[in-house]
Amino acid sequence: MTENVCNLAATAACETSYRAAAKTITETTGLSITQQGVHNIVQQMGESQKARIERYAELAQQGQGVGVLETKLLYEENDAIWLKLQGKDRKQYGKDKEMKVGIAYPGVRWMPCGKTKRRILDNKVAYASFDPVSAFRKAKEGLVASRFDVNGIELRIVNGDGAQWIQKKNGVKTISVLDKYHRNKKITECVADKELADNLRKLLFAGDTDMLLTVIEAQINSLLPEENQKKIEKLTDLYRYFSENKDALLDPYKRGIEIPETYAPGEVHHARLGSMESNVFTLVWNRMKDRRCCWSIRGGNNLVLLLTAYHTSGLENLFAELPAPPKPKEEWKDSLPMFGASKVPEREGHGYDYCHTLSLAKRAGSYLSELCRNMLRGSGNNF
Repeated sequence: MTENVCNLAATAACETSYRAAAKTITETTGLSITQQGVHNIVQQMGESQKARIERYAELAQQGQGVGVLETKLLYEENDAIWLKLQGKDRKQYGKDKEMKVGIAYPGVRWMPCGKTKRRILDNKVAYASFDPVSAFRKAKEGLVASRFDVNGIELRIVNGDGAQWIQKKNGVKTISVLDKYHRNKKITECVADKELADNLRKLLFAGDTDMLLTVIEAQINSLLPEENQKKIEKLTDLYRYFSENKDALLDPYKRGIEIPETYAPGEVHHARLGSMESNVFTLVWNRMKDRRCCWSIRGGNNLVLLLTAYHTSGLENLFAELPAPPKPKEEWKDSLPMFGASKVPEREGHGYDYCHTLSLAKRAGSYLSELCRNMLRGSGNNF
């Protein structure tokens, strides 16, 4: 297939099912293509994008990232979505599996939209996959290094739901933030009393985490275990969730930590976070969650690589040349021969033979004798 047909097939597959994409291409171009043909194109393009991201990750690990956008501040948001599996993968992993989703951006822009303004995440990069945590983090970091000059990043603000794979620190100074949607959702799930739930949300908004935990603990102690066992269990779960993420409950701008300016002050603004739920829907849910969709691990990974590219940088970049492999680091080696301790007193090589044929004492004695004879001759004395 030509590049144009592949691009058209991938674009259609990102918006609708493979069957509907094949029908659209046939009706639009007159080219007869089947559902399986569109599927094959998506798999090959997904594999190509996977190889590209692996190269980015390899370059990032060697400190040779190709990103050129300089920013001192980087926002990161992460979440996960469960998708249904099919075939052999369903037998191996169960009926569904967690797909991890992550985005990164240096700030937000406010763009005119009719009579109002719309918030746009500036220079956003996105990555999603069924991969284990270590592989996901490595690939995402490679993608970040392909857009940004990571050596200049001074602070990362990481927003998530409190999961360990999200909150894990990296080498750069990092602030962890508990996502507002998830913390409010946790209160709704665990607190049946609406008045108490409203008070807890007010304490969260005010940033009074100590009082928040005190109120929850007091509520637990005020209930009788015999009559309110389920309520106590839910409140205990809420107390554990907030206590484990106590520092992350605070607004990052109210912690007394210096937040660097964005790379373009006045144009790119600081983010208030909380964009992940919308991005999960746009990047993954809208195409892969509904419509009775089931996926293999490979097929789901390949399609979501196209989806994340489609909604960020565009599919045109998939046809660009693969970045060159990392340059090997040359280690300095001493070209001089190594001498052992046993060879120190011995003569190595040819050297200067005079020093070895006449000792220092003999040379000094001969010099003094000659000096004395000259002095005696000059004085005329005979001994």
